[in-house]
Amino acid sequence: MDEQNDYSLVNLPEGLRAQFQRVERRLWRVETATAACRIAASLVFSLLLVFISDRFWETPVQVRELIFLCGLGGAVAGGLLWERQWLWHRRDLRALATLVQKKYRRLGDRLLGIVELANEENHPANFSPALYHAAIQQVAEEAEKFDFLQSVSARQAKRLGWLAGGLSLVLLAVCIVLPQAGGNAFLRWIAPWAGIPRHTLVALEGFPAQLIVPHGEPFEIAGSVSYRAGFQKER
Repeated sequence: MDEQNDYSLVNLPEGLRAQFQRVERRLWRVETATAACRIAASLVFSLLLVFISDRFWETPVQVRELIFLCGLGGAVAGGLLWERQWLWHRRDLRALATLVQKKYRRLGDRLLGIVELANEENHPANFSPALYHAAIQQVAEEAEKFDFLQSVSARQAKRLGWLAGGLSLVLLAVCIVLPQAGGNAFLRWIAPWAGIPRHTLVALEGFPAQLIVPHGEPFEIAGSVSYRAGFQKER
């Protein structure tokens, strides 16, 4: 028997189910993009922190470990949140109806109500399939006037996308302008416990390790200062 004519069953109309399916697909795209941007922003930001810190001082191992763990923790948290939403506790029709309800108050509780009717496992004694179908069809026809996709906000995904993109551009600029310093910062970030020396942008050459001079009298010292950005200055 055709499911549409079997009044022993209570199902949502195909059009309404298709609306919910589109909402779920858009929600997946938005939340996947949000998670990816959150992970990228967390990792890139922590790497840039190590690079900036190394420009001012010899960043201690403990500080680099803290920065790395914070960046990694933010990335893991973003991944776990996505898994919770789409693997462990995936939204059902009730959750999707509630999401749509927040956007379109005009539907009130009716949208959620018909979803609950359609998923009702134990019908009351005075259950009337015809009345159930009529109530569901009435709300479904009204729901066709609304664009359910508007209930999925991409605002957070856009903000995180701009943040991750901006940080990535800064990191790219660092790698282009100062590739050795950028690579050194990456190694010191990814393995903070390793004894990797800090790469400085200035190298002193030709200066004596020890020099004995008369106290209070002028003296001369010769050597060179090498700027690793590509310039050379002699003294």
